[in-house]
Amino acid sequence: TLIIEGNGNMIDYNTDDNLPPWYDYRTLIQDVELPDDITSLGTFAFYQCSNLQTILIPFKITDIPVGLFKDCTSLESIDFLCNLKSIGSGSFSYCTNLINITIPDAVESIGSSAFSYCTSLINITIPAKVTTITSYLFQECEELISVEFFGKVTTIEANAFIGCIRLKIIELPDSIESIGDGTFYECISLKTI
Repeated sequence: TLIIEGNGNMIDYNTDDNLPPWYDYRTLIQDVELPDDITSLGTFAFYQCSNLQTILIPFKITDIPVGLFKDCTSLESIDFLCNLKSIGSGSFSYCTNLINITIPDAVESIGSSAFSYCTSLINITIPAKVTTITSYLFQECEELISVEFFGKVTTIEANAFIGCIRLKIIELPDSIESIGDGTFYECISLKTI
């Protein structure tokens, strides 16, 4: 268990020259305990924690930053106690064991490639406040079968669902104004739009 202490904002990390202090022990981390008084998580904080399975996001967190759980290949579930408003680019990319995730209703934006290569993800519901499906959002989510929209999505950017070979059902809302190039490329099972 990785126990993080303190309050306020966690500093940001990157994959080049500022890795988190626990990075050398990343493969030993199976779960993370975060303090209730933490108000933000750092970019790439849990990058390549390949044995991380579960984490509870505390109430004061409003954003999942860029690359937070990238390459956490054992992450099975994530619980949000918080009033989450945004999910950053690539934040869950290559979480190949993630089957289901419930995106909180308060989420307003989801960054590009946030769930790319989540090859076990089966279903996803897009909350009502999200108006743009960003580029490569679900790239190569090979087990994704259905996508449900609760709100008024106006834009689906390029390659949003590229390579979702088992995607069968997607009901696009009437509010759609534009669909980018390659959005459903290689979606060979798609039967209903």
